[in-house]
Amino acid sequence: MASKTNVFNDPNYSKLLDIFSTTAVPAFVKEAEVAEEQDFSTTPSDQFGDPGKRLYPLNSKSNTWLSREYFKRDKANLPKEAAEAIEARINKAAEFWGLGPAIELKYEEPAKPAHVVEVCAEGRPVFTVPVSSALECKEAVEHLKANRSKMPYEMRMTFARGILTAPSSLHAQLDQADMVFLEKTAGFGVAMPEQVNYAIATRIASIGHTHPFYAEKLAITAHELKSNEELTPSILHKVAFMLDLVDRATDMHRAYDRGLRAPEDDLFCITQKAAEYIETEIIELANGTNLTKTKVLENKSKINEFFKNVIGEIPYSNDEEMIAVIKSLPRNDADLLIKALEEE
Repeated sequence: MASKTNVFNDPNYSKLLDIFSTTAVPAFVKEAEVAEEQDFSTTPSDQFGDPGKRLYPLNSKSNTWLSREYFKRDKANLPKEAAEAIEARINKAAEFWGLGPAIELKYEEPAKPAHVVEVCAEGRPVFTVPVSSALECKEAVEHLKANRSKMPYEMRMTFARGILTAPSSLHAQLDQADMVFLEKTAGFGVAMPEQVNYAIATRIASIGHTHPFYAEKLAITAHELKSNEELTPSILHKVAFMLDLVDRATDMHRAYDRGLRAPEDDLFCITQKAAEYIETEIIELANGTNLTKTKVLENKSKINEFFKNVIGEIPYSNDEEMIAVIKSLPRNDADLLIKALEEE
């Protein structure tokens, strides 16, 4: 029986990324359920372009569109007779679903040589991302953020490092949060032992009852880490690779886009930019709550109203004075301020 993710024979998603970067992907494909979340175990063999290997599913309009694009990239490596038979089945299904020809994207040559981000898996290049402008650099970061669950740790790490090594002029549209994200994903950071233990414990708690083998291995790793005097970058990278393997083996990686912290979020959480961000952006209140300066400034009218209601006046004349007053609020008043900010 073919696995859920093997129907396109694209374990590293390199072909899918090529399709999305070179072809105008229609909305019905973008909005459809992704292949790895579909169960093809009950799909009849005659609904595949290659029935023997159960590749190139033709059971829906979106899957047929993708199968046609995948087959284009695989055709040259297949025996002629087999390729012709597969192509005939795919074309017949495409006609049934009313699919027109795919539209190839045309790109103009950049005005100047692009910085090339090389994304690797198992030490070998999988795909490259040319970056020729600040906007393209920002788009590359957003693409990496949106596709974390689809890329193994090494691909995410090399992707982030490639962006960080781009000329500084290309970073013009990246804010501090982007740079913190890139540094963590690139593995340019450190962590306290408690943070590493938390990352491991989260996995053990989530998979202990369904995947005891992996839970036991993680518990052994946690015990071994206690004997290390220092969590070196080399050790942290090994732990990140291991956690990523466990996440992918147990399907936990799918939750990266739904709130689960990827290994690099915990193992490299203390970075240069993160430290700068905490120093310049975070406002710590007396009750232990942290607010960002951005949130405070966005809610200035609510804060003004809060002080009018509590003390009858606005005790500051500019933004910096407002932030200083907020920091100096007693614990009870800080609680009331947080409550006021949360009200609609």
